[in-house]
Amino acid sequence: MQTPDTTLSVFLRSNELRTFCRQYGSETLSGLHQSFANTERFSAIIAKQRALVYPCGRQLSGIYHEIERDPTLKAYVRDIAENDHGTFVFCALDEQLQHLASLESFEVDMSYKRVKGIFNEVIFARFVPEHGKVMTLLRVFTDQETTKGYEFLFARTFNLIKKYIGHDIKFHYLHGSGIKSIVCDMCPKQMTGLGRVLQNTGRQDLGWRWHAMNILIFCKIHFTRTVYKLIPESGDPNDTTYHEARSRLLALTECQTKADYMKLTDLIKEHDPDLTGWVNHKQIDIIAAGLCNACSPIQSEFFEEARRHTNAVEQSHYKSYYMGTQDSLLQAVLKSYNPTRTIKKTKKKKQSNSFFTRPFNEQFGKRYNNTLFVTARISQSSSYCIDKPSSAKPYYPCAR
Repeated sequence: MQTPDTTLSVFLRSNELRTFCRQYGSETLSGLHQSFANTERFSAIIAKQRALVYPCGRQLSGIYHEIERDPTLKAYVRDIAENDHGTFVFCALDEQLQHLASLESFEVDMSYKRVKGIFNEVIFARFVPEHGKVMTLLRVFTDQETTKGYEFLFARTFNLIKKYIGHDIKFHYLHGSGIKSIVCDMCPKQMTGLGRVLQNTGRQDLGWRWHAMNILIFCKIHFTRTVYKLIPESGDPNDTTYHEARSRLLALTECQTKADYMKLTDLIKEHDPDLTGWVNHKQIDIIAAGLCNACSPIQSEFFEEARRHTNAVEQSHYKSYYMGTQDSLLQAVLKSYNPTRTIKKTKKKKQSNSFFTRPFNEQFGKRYNNTLFVTARISQSSSYCIDKPSSAKPYYPCAR
């Protein structure tokens, strides 16, 4: 099987099968022989082969099985946790954890499209300006999106880093060095979970909100997208009032003082009474701190430095979607692992020290690249013979 999620439709639409058919002067399997029009035979062989290659299924049990069968995968799947908080699969190589521990700022976001079913993907990523590319640092697949779930996720992530570097991870606002900021969206569960983890790190008397305000910066891309959805275009080419309304909302992130920020929020409520609820939310101290440098206790230079590049996880999600969406849990893990492993090999050749996200244009390794297995089985078991091309023996393309 090429992947755990290989289906009849995937097989019939594969480039390898198209090449195979063209070698015999046809565009489709049914053009090779009329018996190939019966696709149920292909479905049966695919199902049988999937059961043989992945006997424990394509969910969590399948990951356990693959780890036992492939020791190299164990170096990528760092931890699998099943407890009252939910199920979590932490994926990162040593080099990725090393980079995560050395960074002063990174981004966190959840993707809902990558995995089919109850699991979602949380990505830790960072844009690297000197290379102009995105570095994926950690992937966590989880079936939870609760405050407790995020609290466990962040706590376990910091513990994984601690095991690798040999000491507790440091935060600049607490220890004078270490992580200066974490960029995320405006998810209350995410900020609460992270705040509680930081509260247990030090200064427990100040509460989780104080800790969250001292490290969180909200992604400007997410905020802009929300504003555009909140105030859509009118449809009238002569009507530009929505531009002014959008500009007022977007200006919240650029206020020079906290007084200016609060004054602008009052002005927005005055001009757009329908936005009162939305504006009241932006007046909350922790929300204002994450949106505007002037309202944040984070040092101004740290805030601006992080704000320059706040779309790394979005790019990482996009590259993941390029590999496929609505995958099974096992396939999502394997797809994430293979490009990371490929980039690691490339890194050694180019003497680069970053795990860059790029379009997924390489297939799996030898264990996952037998797309034409089904075609070969059908051909071998058939009682007829297809005329071979006049040149040499038929070539069965194999992904490299």
